[in-house]
Amino acid sequence: MKIGIIVGSIREGRQGEKVGAWLHSIAQERIEAEFDLLDLKSFDVPLLTAPTVPGSANRQYEDPRVTAWSQAIDSYDAFVFVTPEYNHSVPGAFKNAVDSLGPEWTGKT
Repeated sequence: MKIGIIVGSIREGRQGEKVGAWLHSIAQERIEAEFDLLDLKSFDVPLLTAPTVPGSANRQYEDPRVTAWSQAIDSYDAFVFVTPEYNHSVPGAFKNAVDSLGPEWTGKT
């Protein structure tokens, strides 16, 4: 099983990067699964403006950054999200990154 640890903030000065690295170091001691750290900031997912709804895009995205994000998410079985709370919700960049994909999330835990 492959588990992605997603750091869900892209802000300067964010603390999630440290928390994600800490969690990843602890997870590396586990033998039941493979754990990787995925930093949302490194994917630079653009705002969702494509005319095609992600769920209907059949993993064919106009922007190569979304394609890279898609391929990363598709390669994992489950996720741990490391994200701050902004205004009683998740960061906008994280919500946008989740909403930019469709079938890649199906069946994941």
